[in-house]
Amino acid sequence: MKNQVIAIGLFAVLASPWAVAQSQIVGLMPSNQTTLDLYDNVGDSGTDTRATLADLPMNVLETKAGHHRVNYKGKDYWVRGPQVRISRGSSAGCTTARIAPTTQTTSTPGAGKNAC
Repeated sequence: MKNQVIAIGLFAVLASPWAVAQSQIVGLMPSNQTTLDLYDNVGDSGTDTRATLADLPMNVLETKAGHHRVNYKGKDYWVRGPQVRISRGSSAGCTTARIAPTTQTTSTPGAGKNAC
């Protein structure tokens, strides 16, 4: 049991940079905002740099303390998480057809042997 917990924790630590790297900032919150404040460091209070809607989408390079690090015009900046809408990239395969039960299921729609 202890080895399983260690393995799961190790997987989470090693896989997290790739999961974050697939995220993109695709919009602003609230949606009537037209500029995005960019900060040099996490927790900074003032900024002179702003991105516009035309600069989106932006790739998220790192997430820390509710902020996301992005690259804007060749320089890394931080944006506040509540100010942006993020699209997280994901890819799905058709492996369910191989591991799905051979009988029909009634609890989850689409989880039968013909799920793909």
